[in-house]
Amino acid sequence: MGDRYFQVCVKTSIDGDQVEVILNGVTIAGGAGIPLPPRAGAIRVEGTLMPGVNKLTVRALNVGSVMPNTAIVQIDKNDVLQGEPRRFLGSPSSGFDVDYYFGFPQIGVSQGNHPQSAQHIQEAWAGLPSEFRPSTIEIATARLLTIDRPGIGLRRSQSIPSSMASCPEYHINPNNGKLQIDQRDEYPPAMFRENKGNAHLKCINGWDNGGSGKSFDLQISNYRVKPTSSPVALARDNVVEFVITP
Repeated sequence: MGDRYFQVCVKTSIDGDQVEVILNGVTIAGGAGIPLPPRAGAIRVEGTLMPGVNKLTVRALNVGSVMPNTAIVQIDKNDVLQGEPRRFLGSPSSGFDVDYYFGFPQIGVSQGNHPQSAQHIQEAWAGLPSEFRPSTIEIATARLLTIDRPGIGLRRSQSIPSSMASCPEYHINPNNGKLQIDQRDEYPPAMFRENKGNAHLKCINGWDNGGSGKSFDLQISNYRVKPTSSPVALARDNVVEFVITP
């Protein structure tokens, strides 16, 4: 994501509030205390975001002449849902933290391990015609996708109806040496609301399709905010970002 600026400021006037700003467990400003200015004179605190969810902590080091310690955190519009700036209000007591989470869990599809799945996703992003419905499909270019497991069955039955032709080609599965028919790959996958029952479809090798599906499902199930943290359950209505990895 690169470097971003975080604006930390008081809600009203200067009253002596001081804070420490911590990004993903690392103090990025204010170890000895940042005095909070009025909103018009916001301090710009620089930090580097990692892919996926980021945790920004504002720690109140004191309470000024007016309780409590009141800070506003503004996050760059490129790092939040729907491209809108996010504005957080925190009012911690002295010695307490307020945590803010932003960014998106990134689910990677590997070009090296699942080349046909990765190629199909990039074709959908580019707006190329779908193999099965080139004249009617609403091209699925979404990278930010919303988890909605209860709707999987309905969307898949609409996107790949029983009347739709099967893929015409067979290939030898290199993993077991058996002849296997190609499969219709959906993007977005039926797990996500943006599939809309009208996904972008392409015939790809079955082992590639199955492998990429298992991979992103496992990533969603075991998503971690940081490599050292406990798994974070991604539930219905959570948004993830699909990315292509080497």
